[in-house]
Amino acid sequence: MFCLFVCLRWLWLKAGKRERDGRKEIVLAVLVFYLLFLFQVTVLRIGFGSRNMSKVFLVPFVNLFELVQCRRFGYCFYSVVGNLFWFLPLGFLLSFLWQKRSLWKVGLIGCLVSLSIEILQFLCKTGVSDIDDVLINTAGAVIGYAFYTGVLAVYRNNQGKRDKN
Repeated sequence: MFCLFVCLRWLWLKAGKRERDGRKEIVLAVLVFYLLFLFQVTVLRIGFGSRNMSKVFLVPFVNLFELVQCRRFGYCFYSVVGNLFWFLPLGFLLSFLWQKRSLWKVGLIGCLVSLSIEILQFLCKTGVSDIDDVLINTAGAVIGYAFYTGVLAVYRNNQGKRDKN
């Protein structure tokens, strides 16, 4: 699938004689690879064991509180920290690709990608569909945006210092 994307992208760029930015093309390829991997792990569950379930939790944080009450701290930790880290790259990579970066656009895309994963998990019966995941994943994408913004600010600051010397 990834190779198909790379070939189609190359043909599209060649046919339209579009100007290419090598760095952005690499980041776009990484983004596509990341999204394919994310769907493979979360929806198809390839390499991570299959679960036949289709539970749905629509009330925010109820499932997390139940995990804490049952002393399932490891699962609770993964549910929060793991979901944040799974979506950090999305916010970072989208921010790199877009000229006009927007916290709202990154948050919306993060929410839509997460929501599509949760719906597919329900339909394929490969995971628990939880509103907590959508909220935490969206927060992870927003944190990725903030991280990119911070890295960009440091980079520009360092560039300004070099130009003065």
